[in-house]
Amino acid sequence: MDKNKIIYSKLGDGTEINNIWNYICKQGVWALYGKKDLNSKYICLNVGKSVDIGREILYDVACMHFLTQSGNGTQEYINQFGEYQGFNSESGWTQEYLYPILDEYVEKIFVYVYDKSCSQHEKEFAWLTKAKYWRNGKAFTKEKDNYYEENKKEVLKDKTGFYEFESIGEILSKIKGYN
Repeated sequence: MDKNKIIYSKLGDGTEINNIWNYICKQGVWALYGKKDLNSKYICLNVGKSVDIGREILYDVACMHFLTQSGNGTQEYINQFGEYQGFNSESGWTQEYLYPILDEYVEKIFVYVYDKSCSQHEKEFAWLTKAKYWRNGKAFTKEKDNYYEENKKEVLKDKTGFYEFESIGEILSKIKGYN
C-alpha cells in the first residue's frame, strides 16, 4: 500500500495512520472516503482543494473528534448534486456541522489525489466519485431530482465514474491511475 498517499485514516479496529504533518504547507486535492460498517464498501464522502492540505485536514479531523453533532442548523444540507443529506447546517459553519455527522462511518481515510490546488481537478474528482457531501461554491437551497445523472456527461465527458471500493489499496490504486 502506498502510505505516502494516505494523509490520515481511522480504521474500524482503532488503527490510525497520521501523516498530516507531511502535508503541512503542501498544496493539492484531497478526498475523504468512509464506510459505515466493516462489511460495507468505501464511498467517497468529500473532496477538497487547498494550498495547505495538512492544516485543512488537521482542522477537519479536529471537527470529527472534538465536536458533537448539532441539530440546530436552519439550512438543509444539500450536496452539489442536488441531494439532501439528512441534516441541517448553518452558512459559514459547514465543516463544524458536517464532520461530526461522519461519526456514523466506522472507517475514514483522507487521501492525497492531486499535487496542485486546482478547482477543475477537485470538481472532476468529486463528480467521478459522486462525493456524498461535496459542495462547490454556492450551496443549493432545494433538492434537484436527477441532477447528477443529467449533468455528469457535461462535466465528465467520456470518463467513467468510480463509486465504491472494497479496500484502501483499491482506492489508492485508482487514485494513482487518476494522476
